[in-house]
Amino acid sequence: MPQLDGSMAAHARRLLAIAAQCRWDHLPALEADVDGLLKRCAAAGGSDPERNAELKNLVHAYETTIRGLAEARDALGRRMAELNEKRDGWMAYQSISENDA
Repeated sequence: MPQLDGSMAAHARRLLAIAAQCRWDHLPALEADVDGLLKRCAAAGGSDPERNAELKNLVHAYETTIRGLAEARDALGRRMAELNEKRDGWMAYQSISENDA
């Protein structure tokens, strides 16, 4: 059986750190690492309580990250809406400034 020695726990910690820091650009590399890890777990076969607990923690980390992504998306959407609302005012200001020049 291949040694996985806490790799899932390390990946869960990395995932939570990425979510806490909103470093979404780091997700693809971590995702590739996790994919390889899960393939090694599948190849190891069988089930043991420690691995199951680590998998549950990894799932929890993914759920937390998904919530973080949703919150970031919503915040970005709100900010875009605010900027769009102010756009007309900026355009009017620019028009007035150009006419005064």
